Amino acid sequence: MRNRWLVPLLGALLALLLAGCGAHRRAETRGYEDYDASFADEEVGYGAVAQMEAPAPARAKVAARRMERADTGAAAAPPSESAAAPSEPAPNAPAPAARMVHYDGHAVLRVARPDETADRIVKMATEAGGRLESMGPDFVRVRVPVDGFERFFAAVLELGEVVSRSITAEDVTEAFTATDLRLRSARATRDRLVALLAKAEDEQEKLRLIREIQRVTEEIDRLEAQVRTLRELAAMSTVTVELQQRPALAWTGEEDDAAEFAWIRQLSPFGDDLLRGARPLRLPVPEGMVALATHGPFVAESADGARLWTGRLDNEPRGDADFWLAALRQRLAEGFATAEEVRVGDYAFLRLVDRADDPYTWMIGVRPDGRVLRVVEVFFPTAEQEARYREAVEAVLGGGAS
Repeated sequence: MRNRWLVPLLGALLALLLAGCGAHRRAETRGYEDYDASFADEEVGYGAVAQMEAPAPARAKVAARRMERADTGAAAAPPSESAAAPSEPAPNAPAPAARMVHYDGHAVLRVARPDETADRIVKMATEAGGRLESMGPDFVRVRVPVDGFERFFAAVLELGEVVSRSITAEDVTEAFTATDLRLRSARATRDRLVALLAKAEDEQEKLRLIREIQRVTEEIDRLEAQVRTLRELAAMSTVTVELQQRPALAWTGEEDDAAEFAWIRQLSPFGDDLLRGARPLRLPVPEGMVALATHGPFVAESADGARLWTGRLDNEPRGDADFWLAALRQRLAEGFATAEEVRVGDYAFLRLVDRADDPYTWMIGVRPDGRVLRVVEVFFPTAEQEARYREAVEAVLGGGAS
């Protein structure tokens, strides 16, 4: 009789003992895995500071190992409601960006009093919440809020006889989104490096981290400037008005000028309509400027109005750089105070300076290559902008183009 109840009792005790050992092993496993996850995060934070998406795969691997180490005899627990539901954006995650479009209006007006008309346009822009960007004896360029661009441009056209007018639009949303994402990633990287520096004990390791923090900080400053420029371009549209037909932009020679030179007669420092019809010519973006579009014609602009645009034309009649510089000088130089030839890398430029008290600078560069003529135009609203951006422009031109 005693053996009948002794055997079940021993079996129950043995079961409890085995269960306790299993729980202990599972506790040890959880402790190791938690350390593994933290180690993975630490390794990614320092070893791949430029790839901020790396921690997610690291955690996924840890989760997979936890699934593999689960008891094979136990049924899988049902997913929680939060796990089964689609993940929602974090509270601090940026909302999808609205379309950001930079509008550029250009008009040529015949007016009785160009100076008075220019003053009136500046006053209209100020009242609309905009500002004057640059002004000469025969032109005025203003910035106005994008919401009132169409209304303002229509009002400007009523100030005189319209010789020509055009509106261009550049969607800078993709450029802004990509730059803003890189900026936020760089900031997160710097925060990670600062945290690692606080934990570091080795002096050499501290020096390496400090140098990396300095490098990332410089990158953050550059990206912040690009974000400000793109936001400014999207918020404030540009309106340029020529108040009379400038001699530099109208051919005054013989009527039977060769058709191959017609593109020179269409050039203007205030618009890029001609090269928008040409084949694309991509360049690196000069420091301090941003590309207004990732596809199509290449146009780069700064927040304060410096501008670069490019295109490829047929090299007809077939000529070298000196041939095309002579053609440009003959047709354009008369309307400007100075005209000089400048060489930048493989490009030959005609640099034209306006006759105003605060003159703008317009540079037209050519680079013949067999049947193709590469053309680059650069516009600096004032001498200050030329001093600020010319070195950066020359740096990308010295590197060639495709």
